[in-house]
Parts: sequence; C-alpha cells; structure tokens
Amino acid sequence: SFKAANPGCELADFVRWHSPRDWTEHSEGEDKEKSGAGGGLSARMKAPGNMWQDLWSQARAVPAHRQKRLFDETREAEKVLQFITNLGPGEVAQLVLPTILQAAHLRILSSEENLECLDYLHDLHSELMRLITSLSKLQCPPEIRHYRGNILLHDFAKRETLSWQVLESIAKAELHISRFMSLRKKFVYDLSVAENEEQEDALSEMERFVHSLCQEGAEVKVPGAARGPAGRLIQAIFRESNQDTDPRPAGLPSTPRTRQFVLRCLAGRPLPSSRPTPQRLYARFAPHEFRLNGVYTLDRQYL
Repeated sequence: SFKAANPGCELADFVRWHSPRDWTEHSEGEDKEKSGAGGGLSARMKAPGNMWQDLWSQARAVPAHRQKRLFDETREAEKVLQFITNLGPGEVAQLVLPTILQAAHLRILSSEENLECLDYLHDLHSELMRLITSLSKLQCPPEIRHYRGNILLHDFAKRETLSWQVLESIAKAELHISRFMSLRKKFVYDLSVAENEEQEDALSEMERFVHSLCQEGAEVKVPGAARGPAGRLIQAIFRESNQDTDPRPAGLPSTPRTRQFVLRCLAGRPLPSSRPTPQRLYARFAPHEFRLNGVYTLDRQYL
C-alpha cells in the first residue's frame, strides 16, 4: 500500500517513514553523492541478504482497500456465535459465574432487611466483594477450550475454591438476615403479651433485644428478666411448642395449609447408558390444588 500511495518511491523512503532509527543523517564533510541529499540507510539495512530489501522487492503496489483483510470482523463474529451456540448449560454457567454471584450479592445488599443488619454484616459484605473481584480475574475451562484445547490450569482449581467460598459467604449472609427476620417477627411484631401502656417502650426495647441476639459471640441479657416483655414472649414461645396441651389463641395452626416439595437427582436420560444429568421435580399440595412441575435434562452428546 505504501508503494501504491507513493509512486516511484524506494526502500529508503519507506524506512525513513517507518523506522527512523535505520535512517542515518549525513554529517558535515560527508560526500552527499554517496549518502544522498538528506542521509542514507543504516549499515544494517545495507547488509547483503537483508530481509527488508527482499520483502520490498517482492511487494506489489496494491492499494490498501484492494488487499485481503488481515482481520475479517464478519468471520470473527461468526466464530464467536458458533462458540456460544456449542456451549452447554454448565459451560455457560461457568462463563457467567462471577456475574451470577455478583447479582446474588447485589440482591442481598438491596434488601431492606440487609440495611437493618448492616452493622454486623459489613465485614462479610467486604469479604464477598473481595472474593468476587478475585474470581472475575480467573479463567475457566470453556473460556480457553476453543483455542487451547482441553488442558488443566492452576486457575481452574483456584476458581472453584473461590466460587465455593463466595457461595458459603452468601449463604451465611442469608442465614443472618433470615434469623433477624424470624426473631423480629417473634419479638417485635408480636407484642400481645405487653400491656397497652407499655407498648411503645416495649417496641424500642424489643428492637434493641433482637439486634443483640443477631450479634455473634455476645451474651444477651433479657431486659426485665421473666417479667419484662422479652421474658414473657420467650415463655409464650416455649408454651407454643406444645399446642395440644397448652394452646394459645394466636398460636400456630395445627396443620400446614400448603406443603411444597422439591426433589433433585442425577439420572441418565434418555438411555440407561447416558451420562447422569440433573433432574428436578417440584410438587405443591394445597386445598383444592395439586401441582407438579418438572425440569428434565438429556445427555445430547450420544443421542
């Protein structure tokens, strides 16, 4: 393309433009007829058998728009689409695993209950962000298989370890929030044992009591002992444990209204010789309702 854009040019013109270090300016007193009006090629470029000279003599004067493209964006886009199409569900999950885990963490952070538990979950959230950031920098097998084949890297084992650590931390955060919601339901929203004149004081006292219960490794004192609102609620909870002998008017129902079951297993389908793949069955039992939802997978490799 340089030859086509500059008719009559020589190798010296190209070198002076592309590699200025290989162009030597003439010094005072030097014969300009030998070195040229403005200088000449360096000793490396003048050496016999120099690769630049061979390539210059073989290159044809063809404009850039008529040359074969070194990067075909259409072909590369088709390769990407083919790569994504051939991925299995597990491989897609591995590729987007950091994004999925970050979305799960964001869901926990955006919940109202998390904002109330933020004082004793701050360190856990900081650790989660650090783990997810480290996880996003590691490669997974589907990411490199299309150009390097089936190989094993140290990043794979480290990525799996970090993924389990993130899942455990998310489960721990959910457990803290669920525990807080359960205790708040029992001690804050159920103040029927408190007298009318002490409802307002009991509410603030119960809020402090629930937060103290959610803190790990701390011994909790019951304000007012057995005669305070918290103590009376604790006694009511123990009485509710046996509804048959000591029923409470606002107690729990004797039988569940709705029952739900989730069954998971690994089974080879559609043939007995197929690889085990995950299967899931959901069942719901309620008055005048019976529902079954199944999610089944097939081994498509040997169909």
